[in-house]
Amino acid sequence: KPMYLANCLEFHSLQGPLEVFSRAAATKFFGGLRTCEKALTDWKTWGEDWFVHHCMQKLEVKKAEGYGLLNDMWCHDQYLNTGHTYWEECQANGPTCKDLDAAVWHPYKSPEMVETCLRQALEVETGRAL
Repeated sequence: KPMYLANCLEFHSLQGPLEVFSRAAATKFFGGLRTCEKALTDWKTWGEDWFVHHCMQKLEVKKAEGYGLLNDMWCHDQYLNTGHTYWEECQANGPTCKDLDAAVWHPYKSPEMVETCLRQALEVETGRAL
């Protein structure tokens, strides 16, 4: 059955750090790629995740909700009201890695940020500071 996972509650969309499709959805996507390129006139200015999301909608692929699987600063509504750029907000407040229900945490663009994320998750899991 053609289906893809929407993982960003803020935009009810699919975001790049976690892209999940059924085999039937992938087949439908690649079969309809030219249709999407013609119909979605601004697609060249989008990231690949935004294009895939809109193409799946155009091709009427069913969307399943998986909003708790991705903890991404881009998908939190508080970012939009901060007055900060995306990157400034991530550096200042980054997504927390204390939510152990998430399968993916994003963005962590440096070894130090990855280490902080890992430490946060381990502290929650073990109940002690590292």
